[in-house]
Amino acid sequence: MVRLVRALARGVDDVATPAGVRLLAAALAVALLGQLLANTALDGLLVSAFGLSVSASYTATLPVGPTTAAWLLVGLWTAGSYVLVVVCRAFAAPDGSLRVEDLTRDALPATLRTAVAVAVGGVLVLVGSAFGVVPGILLAAHLLFVPVFVAVDGSGLDDAVVRSWRLAAAERVSVLVLTTLAAALAVASLVGAGVLVGATLELFLGSAAASAVAVSLVAVAVDVRRQHDDAGPGRARRRTRGAGV
Repeated sequence: MVRLVRALARGVDDVATPAGVRLLAAALAVALLGQLLANTALDGLLVSAFGLSVSASYTATLPVGPTTAAWLLVGLWTAGSYVLVVVCRAFAAPDGSLRVEDLTRDALPATLRTAVAVAVGGVLVLVGSAFGVVPGILLAAHLLFVPVFVAVDGSGLDDAVVRSWRLAAAERVSVLVLTTLAAALAVASLVGAGVLVGATLELFLGSAAASAVAVSLVAVAVDVRRQHDDAGPGRARRRTRGAGV
């Protein structure tokens, strides 16, 4: 049985380490640039491209065309997937440090698999959310550990999905509480940023909040997986590829 309070405390501690702070800064940079590029692409592709006379009033855009912004978003998605791979590996390390191996080991295959997994998983969660909040949260909870298995264990997408689904089913209550809490925090922080501050700061604070929730969620998910594996029958202190999980 996973102790969720311990996982939450361990996740916060991991994010507060020097390596965690650096990874959080990288995630914030990706989120902030991604929001700027999305604003630029939407302003151009969804409004100006259709000849509408009223331009969208986004708080901030970049001085590039919408097509360029869309291509840059694709590249940024890949970069963000690489950051996610490194985050998973760093938090799975026994000492929570950021090693050269975390940055280089099977970097391209792991990044591409993670990019596909997050994209497909995001679409599935959106489709599930169209039928209600509960289906969306259930899908998100069962796919939560896919990036961990891909980044840390080098699993293929099909194997990672199966293993994530089984882990979430085995630790159903803890994983559902964690996913619901993360979703609530993300929504509350984004809404709070829009209400409490002006439009200029909203973009930065919203991106910062989303990044903090995402990185912390990964850290907690890694510890949930660690606890689940340690409690498994015949575990005998086995370690996966020296990653400490």
